[in-house]
Amino acid sequence: MAVTLLSKTNRPTKYNNHGSIPERPAILLKVVSLMIVVVLIFQLKLLNKVNDITSTIGFISEEKTTQADLPPQPTTETKDTNKERYKDCIFRDSSLVESVYIYPVPGTPEFTGDILSVYGQTHSIPEYPWVAVDAEAKREGWGPYDTASQLVQYNTELMVRDILTHPDSCLRTNDPEKATLFYVPYLPAAEFHQGKLHLGNYSTTEYGKAIMDILERNDHSGWERSFGLTSKYWKRRGGSDHILVFSEPMHGLWHPRNKRGNYHFIRSQYQLTPPIVISVELSTTFVDMYPNCARKNILMPYPNTDGRWFNGKLNQEADAQLKDFGIQELSDSPAALPSELQLHGQKEQGQATDWSVTTPPRILAQFYKAGNHGTCRYLRTNMANDFKCTPSGKFSHEHNIKNYAYGYRQSTFCPCPGGDSPSAKRMFDALLAGCIPIVLSHDFVWPFTAEFDRSAPVISNETIAILSRAAKGIDGATLFGENPHSSPSSKIAILHPNDYSVRLEVRDHNEAKLDPETCQVVQDGKGADQTPLQTILESFSAEEIARLKQGASLAGYAYSYYRMRPDLPDNPMRESVLPDGGAAQMLVRALEERAEGKLWPQCQRELKGKNPANDDKVLTFVC
Repeated sequence: MAVTLLSKTNRPTKYNNHGSIPERPAILLKVVSLMIVVVLIFQLKLLNKVNDITSTIGFISEEKTTQADLPPQPTTETKDTNKERYKDCIFRDSSLVESVYIYPVPGTPEFTGDILSVYGQTHSIPEYPWVAVDAEAKREGWGPYDTASQLVQYNTELMVRDILTHPDSCLRTNDPEKATLFYVPYLPAAEFHQGKLHLGNYSTTEYGKAIMDILERNDHSGWERSFGLTSKYWKRRGGSDHILVFSEPMHGLWHPRNKRGNYHFIRSQYQLTPPIVISVELSTTFVDMYPNCARKNILMPYPNTDGRWFNGKLNQEADAQLKDFGIQELSDSPAALPSELQLHGQKEQGQATDWSVTTPPRILAQFYKAGNHGTCRYLRTNMANDFKCTPSGKFSHEHNIKNYAYGYRQSTFCPCPGGDSPSAKRMFDALLAGCIPIVLSHDFVWPFTAEFDRSAPVISNETIAILSRAAKGIDGATLFGENPHSSPSSKIAILHPNDYSVRLEVRDHNEAKLDPETCQVVQDGKGADQTPLQTILESFSAEEIARLKQGASLAGYAYSYYRMRPDLPDNPMRESVLPDGGAAQMLVRALEERAEGKLWPQCQRELKGKNPANDDKVLTFVC
């Protein structure tokens, strides 16, 4: 039994049963020694393990260490600043770099694995019919690859495809999981025309039907069977990040016949459904009805794929014509506008205004050539008759100027009435030729303007002065970089039509003003009280024409798919040249704004309370 006593420190001291005090320091020493031994053994084993590892992988000394030997290091480098990696990419500063997934087509290495549907993985999917047609046309140089063919006006689908898939665009990603946009490689114009301008088969194909089933009934089975592709990514955002391209105003996933107005936009191109629809035409009527749904899509200019318009050859040919016409000086032309003569005189004397003359002198006041067809054929017929009586018309007839490319290049103004639909390729070709378009089509909508994007601010004429260098420069950096008039809500509405075109009321020009037999002003009838177009053109001051020319130069760049440069081939699309002009830049900017389907919710809200079935009964365009 232990007895407790008080020590000198008044703390109790314990004795054991034998009456002796335990040797506590000795015990503690043994415990500490034991712990040290255990730690040493553990360290020895750890050291042996490390030696085993280093003997296997090699010891990395401080002197032998290289960057390649080190594990990946954190970096602040981003796509926007990775200039070395993307130095050859014209869209290297875009947020879409390596962000657009291109659905593969049968016969390509990418057409395998999880991107295929179960049906596609277990069945042989035949080559899509338009792929073979396009490949043969490109190889042989016919159809859309013949720069003299009328089919080139339907090349938007090919231009968009080339912009997104070309290696030097750097927009393509092979990982659908990281993609913010998905390009559907369906070429409806190539499938429909098969390299011919007119085709009799208007039946809806299984491929068009497959996409229609998705948009109408949320049924993806046709997509999975006909295209052989998974529907996973259609379902992820309801298709709002998917891109569909339609090159023709009156053709879409199917071809309605004898329909005009809103019918094509709503019923065949499905512009009120989630996908981003890229097209060459919308109408003022449609945009007024559905401004937000129109905006979630992209309106592009008609393409011109003739390299001669961009490499200087067309200008050289037009200049050579002047010698054939016997014109040494502008004053030798009986058809030039007085204001054009005044501008030329100012330039010769070094007295040009701030609105510098950006195009050579024009020997014709106007040039008009268009077929007498379409909704506005009555307007076209009377315009053609009046043109024959003008000095420009007489000069063109005398010197046999029939090629509109030369006619546009020699003219100050280019009248552009509507036809089968509100728009036409001539509106944009006029600008490429430096000719000021005279728009006679109420429903025509200019791309990249507030006419299309109603949320965009209206840009003043001063923008032309700020951005004019872009039209003269190599890459248009001033135009497509930061500019003081840009708005976060709209990256693409940078042009104002009043700066580069003149829009006239069709009702004022729907009747003949001149007697086709005598070329005298008519004295009776509806046209008697209306001013002839020639008189209107002669009323433009030299300063106003100079301003419009400057704007046309800028707009011409914005609407060009290729940059102006002497080394551009005559047939750049056939030679797989990446479209690098203003239109390509604008397309990428527009897609940035619509990545991940960001603009679809606004369209959804707009559709509430509306009945598109009633609106598609707008079956005519307004001339």
